[in-house]
Amino acid sequence: MPNLEELNQLALMGVSDGIIDKKQYECAPYKILWILKETNGQDFELAWALGYQAKQKNWGGFHKTYRRVVQISSAILEKNWDSMSDAKLKFPIIVPQIAVININKMGGTSKSKHREILAYYKQNKQLLMRQIKAINPDIIINANQVNEMFDEGELFGEVVDRKYKRAWQEIPSCNKKGAFMIGRFPSTGQLILNVYHPQSTKLNDVEYFLLVKQCFKEYLLS
Repeated sequence: MPNLEELNQLALMGVSDGIIDKKQYECAPYKILWILKETNGQDFELAWALGYQAKQKNWGGFHKTYRRVVQISSAILEKNWDSMSDAKLKFPIIVPQIAVININKMGGTSKSKHREILAYYKQNKQLLMRQIKAINPDIIINANQVNEMFDEGELFGEVVDRKYKRAWQEIPSCNKKGAFMIGRFPSTGQLILNVYHPQSTKLNDVEYFLLVKQCFKEYLLS
């Protein structure tokens, strides 16, 4: 379960991303956290804005990033990987059940630079780890290309992969194209997936969906 007291403390510090709807997140069959890069704009209260758009049953300007977020999250939550869901239709149903945070808490632009996102990660590292622990997801989808985020063993326990100093154990069969790596935190059973950002042009929607399906099927299709 999420640590609501800690999340309230973070909100008082000005952290405005995270769980969209606490009640629906707590009741979801899997607690999913997406870690993205930054919002397109300054002073952007992400969790509130996503919740508002979901209530309006209109994804507004979120469609470019959240189309794939909804397609993947819907497949996980509904245990249905047979076909991609209608993301626009599912947006108001799925988004309130998940959590989304950004590495850059200050807001950005429509195009981000990897070196800048990496710099924000180093700057916000302790805050991000504190936030992730409080959200306490079952599944972490790390979609920001900062693949080293969980490599130092600071999140859910001791480092177990001594060669790469990772806190999680990689599952080699799910390492696809060098960008999709799935692993499990041994102490908690939580899953971590390093994946392209949802707006990446390296894969189309179907390729993105099928690759994530391949990674998750062993754990979530049974």
